[in-house]
Amino acid sequence: ETRGGWIVLSRPFYPVRQLESKLLKAIFELHPLFRDVKVFDGLHNDPDVFVEGGDVLVVDHETVLVGVSQRTNEAGAQKLAEFLFEHTPVKRVGKVYIPKQRAFMHLDTLFTFVDKGVVLTMPYFWSKPSVYAELARRANALNEKMGSHERQDIDEWTQ
Repeated sequence: ETRGGWIVLSRPFYPVRQLESKLLKAIFELHPLFRDVKVFDGLHNDPDVFVEGGDVLVVDHETVLVGVSQRTNEAGAQKLAEFLFEHTPVKRVGKVYIPKQRAFMHLDTLFTFVDKGVVLTMPYFWSKPSVYAELARRANALNEKMGSHERQDIDEWTQ
């Protein structure tokens, strides 16, 4: 059963994942179950934008949060907001800027809604960012020990 809303095809950051959007577009166009569903593919076809689903949280029918992160860029968040304002009941889009690091891969790794007005979040994230800075220091030390060149920007964790 469909309810007449929109399906937004995103454009993932990594090229290997961009095929997923193409496959989903084909399913939504060809499968009879989705015959009456509207599909927005303006993100999927734009090489300047990146939006991944884990960075989009629906707060209520008028409010959406978009994480600007390692995998969703400012241009993607802006283009998604413009689409939502023009074609849906959404009146508010909040951009949440999060560290561009794997530990904060998506907005939903920081918090997610588990019910109306109820959020599940990482312990200490909001009140004690130093806890996560210490994790970054330890991850950097382990990466160095294992010969990896991957490093976390510790200052970004505490700002």
